[in-house]
Amino acid sequence: MLAISNAFFLQAEIVQRDRWAGFPLEIAFVQCPRLGSWSEESGRIQLALHDWNQSYAAGYLRRSDTFEAVASKVPGIEHRKNPNIILAPRGENGVSELHVMLASLLPDAVLAELGIERVRANMGLSLFGRHQLPRGYASTVEQAFSQYIWNKMSPGKRSATKFFSPRSPMRLLAGDSRFWMQRIYRIALERRESFFAPTTHEDAGWVSMDEVRSRFYGEIPAEDAQQYYVRRPLTGGTIWDEKDCNEREAVIDDAISGAGVMDSLDPIVDLLRAQRVHEDFSARASWIKEDFERSFYSKRAKLKVELVETIDDAPVWDTAECDGYSEVLFRDLLAVLNLKERKLLLAVRQGKTPCEIASSEELRGHAAISRRIKALKSKLGKLLH
Repeated sequence: MLAISNAFFLQAEIVQRDRWAGFPLEIAFVQCPRLGSWSEESGRIQLALHDWNQSYAAGYLRRSDTFEAVASKVPGIEHRKNPNIILAPRGENGVSELHVMLASLLPDAVLAELGIERVRANMGLSLFGRHQLPRGYASTVEQAFSQYIWNKMSPGKRSATKFFSPRSPMRLLAGDSRFWMQRIYRIALERRESFFAPTTHEDAGWVSMDEVRSRFYGEIPAEDAQQYYVRRPLTGGTIWDEKDCNEREAVIDDAISGAGVMDSLDPIVDLLRAQRVHEDFSARASWIKEDFERSFYSKRAKLKVELVETIDDAPVWDTAECDGYSEVLFRDLLAVLNLKERKLLLAVRQGKTPCEIASSEELRGHAAISRRIKALKSKLGKLLH
């Protein structure tokens, strides 16, 4: 992946110190016109999206012209509280630069089989040169990457995907391409900040950093001064070499482990592999299914499996569908409920009936559960109004 230095466009960068404190990376897909439909307005928006991503470190502070152009394309963005929003342009062919990023991390043999060329993704997520990619490129890459991640988490022929249900947690995790886009891009941002230093080259027309800082701090409220600092733009260069198989493996390993900037997925993967249920397997006969059933039906086995839905704290959404709003709203509702109410809401959301919920809680009848559901609906109704 390639990072372009802002020194080509700006003399300095603004950095918000606490932008990661309690705020995950959030990615929003933005539909952009194809190259043949270029106009002054579409050009202004695409340049604004690129500038927005290039100035990711500024958090809440953006150039006014960039913010106005983005707000015209992404209504409501001015009300979002997350300073770590990245905007991913997506062409009419369904391709985004994040798809190119996923493809660049696939093994040589996989790309050769698919007939896809390995190309370097750009960190600014510009779509220049991507509108010509075939319409099936995005879905092909997503499926191939899903299989690749599955092989990383469940290696071995006994654990082939065909032996597991498409709705099993492990396959859902491996197949969530947006989830992996978010984690890998977060790794890219961390490497950008860790591996690159501010440029020491200064053009003849550049003003001194003392003057830049004086102007900046003179334009923001005094109470905000401690939250931001100004630096020369970071140098550009290679975030990772996609042609080096060892570097590709390291990126994927960091995405799974979290690399210290995200929660590790290893405990979740270990749990899903250890606590399987019948519904995890497909109808195919397999050794791994036989091993599970032999263990499950053993007289000594005393298994109690409890499934709890977790809420993704790394939302990826589409500006055309307002998925981000619905996910954030759902998380906000969960935040005001107690533990019992959360479990009840999640059970109802999964489609469970009062009888099924009562049975899981070892209750004789469903009357008590029905009363709790009614009270929960009333509480949610008041919150939403």
